[in-house]
Amino acid sequence: MTRRRNPVLPWWYWIWLVHILFVGSMYLYMFTPYKPDWFKLIFSAISLGSEQNYAVWWSGICLFIGSHLFYRAASVKPGLGHSWKWTVLSVGMLALAFDEIGSLHELVSKIAGWKGLIPFAIVFIAGFGAALFALFKQPGYRIAGAFIFIGILLFASVASLEFVEHNIKLNKSQQRSRLIIEEAVELIAMSLIIIAGLLSLKRLGVADRKLSTVIGNTRDLFLHPVVVFMLFAIQFIAIAAFAIPNAGRFSEGDPSSVFPIIMYYILSMICIRFGLIQRSSLIWWGFAAVFLFTSLCQMHSFTALLNRLLLDIDWFKFPPDTWYITLAPLLGLSLVFLLKGWVSVREMVPDVILFLFILAILYPDNHSPMVYSLFSGCTAYLCYRLLHVYNESLPE
Repeated sequence: MTRRRNPVLPWWYWIWLVHILFVGSMYLYMFTPYKPDWFKLIFSAISLGSEQNYAVWWSGICLFIGSHLFYRAASVKPGLGHSWKWTVLSVGMLALAFDEIGSLHELVSKIAGWKGLIPFAIVFIAGFGAALFALFKQPGYRIAGAFIFIGILLFASVASLEFVEHNIKLNKSQQRSRLIIEEAVELIAMSLIIIAGLLSLKRLGVADRKLSTVIGNTRDLFLHPVVVFMLFAIQFIAIAAFAIPNAGRFSEGDPSSVFPIIMYYILSMICIRFGLIQRSSLIWWGFAAVFLFTSLCQMHSFTALLNRLLLDIDWFKFPPDTWYITLAPLLGLSLVFLLKGWVSVREMVPDVILFLFILAILYPDNHSPMVYSLFSGCTAYLCYRLLHVYNESLPE
């Protein structure tokens, strides 16, 4: 008797489909007369050519997925001899995710000019080069290495397209074509690197490569809480960068929002994993949707989109969005954990004290986008701590 194949498309197929939708929406808007009012209203929120919108969120998350695939590969076997190359690739992809959402290279170029990017380019070339050299030396990983190499070359080619943008005068049609090509090339590069990560995990013997497992299973990752703290430290550095004169104020990307965006996405994947393996699936799928929505809300285009759709709500009077958006998931998760008996009041006391302490320090400056991002990062970490502790209490 032959076994029927699962008709559900693998998750990486869906990534390609979403890529096509984003690029297709740009083509529709720029080169066709199809422009209904609703499409005009939402286009700035989904345009790959804009900053601080949902297309940028998607690109940053795709880069983070690539980073986490390599991080998972580094966690399969103990020992520096195995993990160093995967760790280098993971950190490199995470840096690209920070740059995509936070526009870090634009920030550096404002401060030090384009020459200021040279040290970063050298570090990237050396790190990726060493990791790829190690991969090509290992039989079975050369195809994955080739995908990574091609992906990096495609990312590098985007720099030439940006050079064209700043140094060659183009007409309107040529400018639009250049923009579509640039964004499409970036998405293809991300997809190739994600495929490379999946091929590597398959070669390493990781059977379950569902996205919710790769990202949502925190149990078998080495130093996972420490890595979260490292991300949190990077957020502080990103916020401090705005104290530098002429650094800009969210004219492009927002480095301070990267940590909460990524953390809420991780929380969503953790909840999806719980929803797939436990009977209380409705609760977990609900929290997964809430955390995913909260991650999207960290993009500052959320308020603008609501205003354009004429949803003028008092809570959304100022960007970034109200603190209630960030506070609701933490309160809801804590309440459910208490009612279900998954955590005791005594266990919650340190978190409550820490939360009140954070709130007392940050809320007086609640009008500041950077303070909002810092508060979002704190609440995201408290949610993560609850879920991580709960995950550790589950049987193998």
